[in-house]
Amino acid sequence: MKRTLILILMMLVLISACASAESGKISSLSDARIGVTVGSVQSQILPKLLPDAKVIEYSTTTDMAMALDAGRIDAFSTEESVYLSMKREGMAFVRIDEPLMVSQYGMLIGKDADPEIADDFNEFLDRIFKDGRIGMLSDKWFSETEPEEFLPLSGFTGEKGKLLFAIEPSVKPFAYVKNGQYTGFDVEIMILFAREFGYDLVVESTSFGGILSGIEQGRYDMAGSGVTITQERKETMSFSNPYHTEDIVLVVPAPEKTMRTLSDFENATLGVIDGSLYDGISKELFPNAKRDSYPSFNDLFQCIKQGKIDGFLLDIPNLSAVRRTDKRLNWIPVPDCTVDIGIAFGKNETGETLQKEMNDFLENIRESGLYDRMWEYWCEDTEPAEMPDLPDLSGNEKTLRIAVDLSRKPFVYLLNNEYAGFEIELLYNFCKEYGYQPSFESAQWTAGVAGLKSEKYDVVSCGIYMTEERKESVNFCEPYVVADVVMVVYDQGGEEKSFWESIQESFEKTFVRESRWKLILEGLSITALISAGAIIGGSIFGFALYLASRTKYRAVSNLVKTIVKIYGRIIAGTPTLVILMLLFYVAFGKSDINGIWVAILGFILTFASFVYSHLALSVESVDHGQTEAAYALGYNRNQTFFKIILPESLKAFLPTFAAEAVGLIKATSVVGYIAVNDLTKMGDIIRSNTYEAMFPLLAVAVIYFLITWGAAALLSVLQKKTDNLRRKDKNILKGVVR
Repeated sequence: MKRTLILILMMLVLISACASAESGKISSLSDARIGVTVGSVQSQILPKLLPDAKVIEYSTTTDMAMALDAGRIDAFSTEESVYLSMKREGMAFVRIDEPLMVSQYGMLIGKDADPEIADDFNEFLDRIFKDGRIGMLSDKWFSETEPEEFLPLSGFTGEKGKLLFAIEPSVKPFAYVKNGQYTGFDVEIMILFAREFGYDLVVESTSFGGILSGIEQGRYDMAGSGVTITQERKETMSFSNPYHTEDIVLVVPAPEKTMRTLSDFENATLGVIDGSLYDGISKELFPNAKRDSYPSFNDLFQCIKQGKIDGFLLDIPNLSAVRRTDKRLNWIPVPDCTVDIGIAFGKNETGETLQKEMNDFLENIRESGLYDRMWEYWCEDTEPAEMPDLPDLSGNEKTLRIAVDLSRKPFVYLLNNEYAGFEIELLYNFCKEYGYQPSFESAQWTAGVAGLKSEKYDVVSCGIYMTEERKESVNFCEPYVVADVVMVVYDQGGEEKSFWESIQESFEKTFVRESRWKLILEGLSITALISAGAIIGGSIFGFALYLASRTKYRAVSNLVKTIVKIYGRIIAGTPTLVILMLLFYVAFGKSDINGIWVAILGFILTFASFVYSHLALSVESVDHGQTEAAYALGYNRNQTFFKIILPESLKAFLPTFAAEAVGLIKATSVVGYIAVNDLTKMGDIIRSNTYEAMFPLLAVAVIYFLITWGAAALLSVLQKKTDNLRRKDKNILKGVVR
């Protein structure tokens, strides 16, 4: 019996070892879905090695990694060094033990490049192989940890002229973007070469297909990004001598990685933005799921991290931008579900002209390669460090009024406290092409669409989802991207930061990074200006209305009272936000008046209504005998009111006035709906960039508390000054001296 058990155990171990060995072979993927990059060597050899496998082409390695992570493919091929870079980023992948092939890498030489460039570069390679510099570079870029120091793109003499070097900036560690600069193994080789041989190196990013066509057409002098040397490519392109050799491997998901499916969400709790495009899709795909509504996408991201919802639908570009800061955000593909994203224009003659111009412009930049460069810069895995150089448009006479919603990263957001994103750069280049001067104004996209209808804006920019219903209200350009829709999920596992580490990171992201504390100060100044202007202006206007209503001319007095009564009921029965939007988008719809002044005017109207009504009640509460006594002492009508009745009525008026003033200050938090970047809106903008809730909301709450507390204390002092019992003897009424 004992021997039988031992035999069984040995057989199980043998079977397990065989299975393990088989899983380490390429043949284990004989009928799998395998990703390759367009035009790569693997795309040519895999169909021969695995004729039953389905080979799927992708533009970049990043796209393949995302597809594998989402379960759309079973494996993908890449360089071993690229695989190690993914492991450094925490991707749950492993490689097949058996290498697909061994490749040599060389720099491509442009068709029309000066022959001396190739000779110089090959001489440079001989030098760095002999003196050991190539080994130092390999150790730096192909180790288990990412380098912390990078060679800057500077120090070039340019004695031999300019050298235009093309890369695909998503092939880490050969060529990618870090801290806003191109870097990587290939890039640093070229930097050292250009410095040593006197060239002025200019790096330009494009797709791999763009590299091949650009080299063939002579647009670039050299190109890199881990380009494999093959006999077939040598027939049509020129290569430098090989500078690197490594394995091409097949990458598969780690065994412990479990994939969820859409069926897991049939009865889940999904987050939606009420009335949004994804709200409708969620209802259609998951009719039995519970849907919780939230005001913005950054709220959805916060809630999914906290476990309040199980998932929500979103487009891949938007998710990818957020995923840069939190790799535990993941997704499940939604089959056959895409969204068209574009820019909106008004339903008028100007809008139709802009629509046609934008369509022509998009077609041109796709052909020129500018579109690909911008998309890679803004929408790939690496967070841009700054806006690229933008054209100077100050000389253009035609103004283009553009409403932007800053909560739509990577399309439109704040970077280093400046408008940034794919659409911002797109619009700058569009304005350069057609002679416009852009005038950007922050507004929620719904408010922006309302502004299009009232002709306050010419353009709304924020990565708007295009639907047939929305096309009835605005003119859209052709979609500049058709994005896949995915179910966003959050992997709760992984290493958790300590409480204090989380606090420190949140504080740094909210206030220190990109000097975001300046946004808080800017929002505070605007909130203070609106509050002070509304309280002072409303008090003056309300008091003037009351004086007009008590004129001795009865007809005028009755007319004013009737008008104020109607005006007061309208104000009392209409939400403040609606009043502000009516003023901004209707009354001043075609005016260039700043939203701040509209906000002040709106709150003046609401506060003046309060001042008038409560002042009238306070005056009526004063005993009529006070008036008779004043007349007996020889005071006329105005003297009686200003010296006796009004001071006496302030005892009843000021406490209510103070409470209403504090309420007004808090009510200013809604002015973000009319393109005003007040304190609350700035907090929302910070949240939309950091996806951190605690410190932005806490900062806004504390500052509002300090403002309202200070205002209440100031009005309390004023109240004490008007208290009759606290007056000095010299201010007490003695009588009338004739």
